[in-house]
Amino acid sequence: MLTVFATGLFVPGIQIALNGIIALYYPTFVRSTGLSWAIGVGRIGSVVGPLFAGLLLSWHWTPSEVLSAAALPALVATVAALTMAKMMKSRVVDAGGHVTT
Repeated sequence: MLTVFATGLFVPGIQIALNGIIALYYPTFVRSTGLSWAIGVGRIGSVVGPLFAGLLLSWHWTPSEVLSAAALPALVATVAALTMAKMMKSRVVDAGGHVTT
């Protein structure tokens, strides 16, 4: 139950936070492309994730094992988002889209 609660709480938050991080990460002239790719990859995960869960269930994994397997990508995404946020603290993007450290 705790895993399901944490997944429901944090996964949508990561997707929303990604939009803000991407806006700071990419220079202005490629920002829309970077954000579009990030959202697109997220949408692919939204389709592939349930298919993969169904495959694991067809291999007779228990629901508990499937949820544990689903926690790994969420953990990786969380670590990646925190790493990007830490990297962004040292970068400054001016109004012209130029990045300085």
